[in-house]
Amino acid sequence: MIRMTIRQLEYFQAVMETGSATAAAKLCHVSQAGLSSGILQLESALNVQLFARQKSRNLTLTPAGRAFSVSVQSVLQQLQDLEDGAATFGRSVSGTLRLGCFESLSPTLLPQLAGYFTREYPAVTLRFLEGHPRAIEADLRAGRCEGILIYKQHVSSDLISHSLGSHPLYVALPVDHDLAGEESINLDDLAAYPYVLLDQEPIGTLVTNLLRSHGIQSEPLLTSRSIETIRSAVARGLGFTVTGVRPPHDLSFDGLPIAYRPLSEGGQVREIVLCTMPGAPLSRRLSAALEYCRELISHTSL
Repeated sequence: MIRMTIRQLEYFQAVMETGSATAAAKLCHVSQAGLSSGILQLESALNVQLFARQKSRNLTLTPAGRAFSVSVQSVLQQLQDLEDGAATFGRSVSGTLRLGCFESLSPTLLPQLAGYFTREYPAVTLRFLEGHPRAIEADLRAGRCEGILIYKQHVSSDLISHSLGSHPLYVALPVDHDLAGEESINLDDLAAYPYVLLDQEPIGTLVTNLLRSHGIQSEPLLTSRSIETIRSAVARGLGFTVTGVRPPHDLSFDGLPIAYRPLSEGGQVREIVLCTMPGAPLSRRLSAALEYCRELISHTSL
């Protein structure tokens, strides 16, 4: 006999996502006492402690809780898909899509993806998790999302990668730069010019190593963790930068033009993928997101 309930699993998932019974209760639209009672009943049914209670009232997963969490999200997703399929006989897409995204790709992909789902699948609720590759991969493994949008070069080999498209690295230049008229840029030609650097990983290390491999040993004129600061510095003539993302308008935050040119070095094409856990089925929601992102990337200069 199965002694745990779907509602108890939802309570567990909410506490795992938020880290507190108070926030989880709000997320589940239930009283804190009701949620806490449900968690205790789940622990009793499993005969194991899932959460460590702290004086701060935060809840952290025990080792048993972490092991249990690996399966819970998959179970809840399959139950949601079963419910959706039974209600709509296979055509409608609904439920909650939890999607992780590498923060450098977020501004280009997520707003347009949200607009698409709002128009085409209004019954789907979207929840986006953005961050560093290691952080969003951890979210995927912990079941906090069902897929992540990321560059393939940052993906662990055991994850399943669904290709979405690719693009080159770009050199961003002041519009009056000596090389701004070129169709593509060779880094060897930039050795004599100053540059600015986005101080975020992994792009910061990738670009630094790339410059060093082409004999550019000088330090950047400035570094910043803000991509908008770097773009504005380029637009104001402080130097070039190498970037993995090209905005659609080729303007800085303060409205000044920037010249973007593909980097001509071979092997610098970056493939974007949607990653899922091994053996995890693609929900209708995730399949719809995958197909839209493929179409979007094929028509966008990232």
